[in-house]
Amino acid sequence: MKLAKLVSLQVALEPPDATLEVQGKRVRPGTHQVALPSDGLVGVYATAPGYSEYREVLSLSDRAPGENVSLSVKLKKGVVVRFEVEPSDATVEVGGKVLVDKELKLDIEPGQTKTVEARVTCEGFKPQTITISATEGEPMQPIVVRLEPASVKHAKLRFAGSPHDAVINVDGNVVDGKEHIVPVDAEKEVTVTVRRAGYQTWKRTLRIGGGHDETLEYALVPLPVVGAELLAGRHKKAITDMAWSPAKPLLMSASEDATLRVWGDSGRSLIELTKHRGSVSGGAWSSDGQRLFSVAEDSKLNAWTHEGSHVSEWGLMTPLTSVAASSRGMIASGGQDGTIVFWNDKGNIVAREHHNEAIRRLAWSRDGSVLASFSEDGVVRLWSDTPRLVAQPQVRLAGLVLLKWSPRGSFVLVAGNGKVLQVSLEGEVSELFSTSAKATAAALTDDGSLIAIAQEGGQVRAYALSGEELWSVAPPEAGCKVTGLAWHKTSLLAIGLGDGKLAFARASLFGG
Repeated sequence: MKLAKLVSLQVALEPPDATLEVQGKRVRPGTHQVALPSDGLVGVYATAPGYSEYREVLSLSDRAPGENVSLSVKLKKGVVVRFEVEPSDATVEVGGKVLVDKELKLDIEPGQTKTVEARVTCEGFKPQTITISATEGEPMQPIVVRLEPASVKHAKLRFAGSPHDAVINVDGNVVDGKEHIVPVDAEKEVTVTVRRAGYQTWKRTLRIGGGHDETLEYALVPLPVVGAELLAGRHKKAITDMAWSPAKPLLMSASEDATLRVWGDSGRSLIELTKHRGSVSGGAWSSDGQRLFSVAEDSKLNAWTHEGSHVSEWGLMTPLTSVAASSRGMIASGGQDGTIVFWNDKGNIVAREHHNEAIRRLAWSRDGSVLASFSEDGVVRLWSDTPRLVAQPQVRLAGLVLLKWSPRGSFVLVAGNGKVLQVSLEGEVSELFSTSAKATAAALTDDGSLIAIAQEGGQVRAYALSGEELWSVAPPEAGCKVTGLAWHKTSLLAIGLGDGKLAFARASLFGG
């Protein structure tokens, strides 16, 4: 076996507290026995704060074994030049080399000055060449370079305001930072919006052209947070469904305690309906407000007058989960077995249709010609009143807390994940907006202008269908899940809770 040749390497280092490495190993200044590799090359590296790095490869293959080799390493004080460029993705080059992290290290002899040229470029902007002079031992301030737009005209918008973490959007583009460059071929309008959860949206439309330079100042106003009045009466168990009469200010509430109640808009409980023998799953008013229909786990569909008199009871063989009454006098009930039963106003079964799993939501269109249904498997279907299947929208939803028709002939869905969707009569689906939290209940006003969504934790937020948050209601009862919501016009929101209590949030409290 051939032994490696050893030489004695004596290193003098200045400054003496610099970091020294020989062949990749950290060592102290002085004499070191170095085993030469087959090529006889030995690498030496030194560095210290405020100094330029030292790198050298020694060729010692011709040295005799044990020969002393002296090396004096003297680090030069250097200057670090940093660049701050705009736009931030611009490139800085010195001597044809792109600077990493836009930082340049210059080796300068003591008492000397060094001059270099830096070129700053970015696509769509005019390049700039900067001459930099640095003197050894003198710190330098960052070099600030702002590129001007090239041949395409640009407008510059700056933003200042609070809260500082609001999201700024210019014509659909989120602004990164507090300045935005807009390419402008000709004078045009742009829309600026500033949003943050819990604040009213700030919006401004302005006309801009080439060379436009403006600072927009905004101050977002916190959304009103109102309290809800807990009603004196209550159910004994969780509320499962609520609906206001279309004819009078009467609220129906259904509950797991096997009862329904009718409330006045003053918040007083007027009637208690006790015919069912199991959890009441849902209720629905007739279009004239004269009848109230209810379904329950006892497999019964009951009809009542608005004054609380029992009219009739129709039975099936499966627990019932949902009910809807059309303006044409037809009633639809949904069952745990996935069956939809169509009834006439005499209690006779007209037809049966099916989903693969339990029916969770039913809703008739305003004119009573189309029924929308939602089942446990996430499928939405549209049925005519004949009935026959009209459409099955290409959407599958993991949970649904609202299915209601709007005056515009489409219906609105709110999924458990907080997404708000709109579906046309032809089954075309579009997303209106999405909230940041899971939804436990939702309600749409009859005029289709407002949607209220209850979130985990009990917070209720009101939105325009554009997705703009308008106000919020503090949890009526801390830690209690909201299980039902119902609008009376746009002035009164009823809130049903998991412990059987109800609360009212009135427009007078939030400026409606």
